[in-house]
Amino acid sequence: MTESLNERKRNSIDYRIMAGDTVHHVRMTARKTSDSTHFIIGVENIDAEVQREKRYIKDLNAEKELARRDALTGIKNKTAYNELVKSVQADIDNGMDHLPFALVVCDANDLKKINDSEGHVAGDEYIKKSAEFLSAAFVNSPVFRVGGDEFVVFLCGDDYTNREELMKQLRSRIIENMQSGSGAVLASGIAEYTPKTDSLVSEIFDRADRDMYEDKQRLKKKSLWQVKAEEHRG
Repeated sequence: MTESLNERKRNSIDYRIMAGDTVHHVRMTARKTSDSTHFIIGVENIDAEVQREKRYIKDLNAEKELARRDALTGIKNKTAYNELVKSVQADIDNGMDHLPFALVVCDANDLKKINDSEGHVAGDEYIKKSAEFLSAAFVNSPVFRVGGDEFVVFLCGDDYTNREELMKQLRSRIIENMQSGSGAVLASGIAEYTPKTDSLVSEIFDRADRDMYEDKQRLKKKSLWQVKAEEHRG
C-alpha cells in the first residue's frame, strides 16, 4: 500500500476478515494529504456490495443458461450444441483424442402429420415427449434440440461405454411405442469418434445422420406392415 502511494495519491485494497465465526468483506482506502506528509486511511464494510456483485453474476449466469435452453422442452438448444461442437473440434484440432464420444442423431416421426391433423399444440406436446424420452434413455449425456423435430445426444461417460445396449433399448422401446400407438417414435442413428480417421465433428454427425435415415426407412416399413396387418385382421 505504501509503495503504491509513492506513485499515486489514492489506493484501495479489498480483503476479508473474520469476526468470530463470521466473514466480512472490507475495503481499506488510503490517500495522501495535500502536502504529502501524512496518509489518511479509511476502512469500510462492503458486504452489501459483494452480495450485489454475487447476485449479478448469478443472474448473468442464469441468463446465459436460459439462452442455451430450448424454450419448449427445457433441454439444451442448437446454440448450446454449436458451442459444444466448437469446443470438441478445438480439442480434436489440438490432438486431444483421449476422450471417447459418440453422437446420436434422432428425428421425431410424423410431426407434420400430427400438426396437420391434431394441431400445433399436439405437435408441441409430441416434441416435449420426444425430448423426455431421449433424456430418460441417455441419463448421463446432454440432449440437444437442434431443429423442429431433430435431436442430438452427445454420448459420453457411462452412456458411451454402454452405447450398444442403450441403442438396442432405445430402438426396442420405439417399436413398442409404434405397436401401442402411444409415446414418442423417433428414428435414431449413432456414430463414434474414431481418432485415426475423424478430423471433423461434422464427419461424425454425417455418419450418425445417415444411420438415422436408414433407421427411418426401417420404421416406415414396419409401420406400413403394421397397417396392412391391421387391415387384414379387419
